[in-house]
Amino acid sequence: MDRNASASHHPGVKRILAALRRRGVDEEEFTALSSAPRDLAQFWAECADPELLMRVAGAAGLDPRWSVAAACDCAAAVSAYIGADETRPGLALAAGRAWLERAIPAERCQAAADAAEQAAVAYREARKTVAKAERRAYRAAAYAAFAASRAARAAAEAALTTELDYDDDYTFEDAWNGARIACAEGAAAVGKDAVEAAISATAARVTRQTSSDLAGRAAAHEARPGALKWAADLIRARIPAAAITASTEATLGPA
Repeated sequence: MDRNASASHHPGVKRILAALRRRGVDEEEFTALSSAPRDLAQFWAECADPELLMRVAGAAGLDPRWSVAAACDCAAAVSAYIGADETRPGLALAAGRAWLERAIPAERCQAAADAAEQAAVAYREARKTVAKAERRAYRAAAYAAFAASRAARAAAEAALTTELDYDDDYTFEDAWNGARIACAEGAAAVGKDAVEAAISATAARVTRQTSSDLAGRAAAHEARPGALKWAADLIRARIPAAAITASTEATLGPA
């Protein structure tokens, strides 16, 4: 994209683009934001890329609690793909939500995240040993467990900022500003995991119904656009455009 074209962007969009560039984010990752002039609120309402939405949220300096809440919502939306006998991802999700409600210790969130990640790895490894028709179901479970783990890890990142000792050289505000980006990036990863879990679950269902691996592959391909929009809508349901525009003004300056 010709960077001179950004002169016609809405001021809020220009500030987000500049913040992403300062962080070294590859411009290919935010083409949807930079490809056409638009109001930031309009972009937030229309974007069908959950990862990009959360990267924008991080660049806008969104309060980490919004990001953790969105991460928990996305992880919860795919938790049904995890076997009922595997409780670790559910405990991780519960830890993330508990931090939002009553600020539990970072150590507890981190331990729950580690346990859920172990469950995700176990599903990923077990996938290699099951019948081909069942592999996509295991893939869905692995991604759903990873989503829960990352949601709890995002909560741990924010929780840690309230537990550290600070001085004049490194203040709470410094740490909280770092958490704004880290938690948004964590939520972006959760959104990606949720999309992959949903796509894999769809493919697994079609494969079982048709007894055709080829049909399952086709279903996965066809499901991707809808899954991306679905995850983006989950984020929007938690984080309104007004929160993004207000954070942009507070963090990056008024228009």
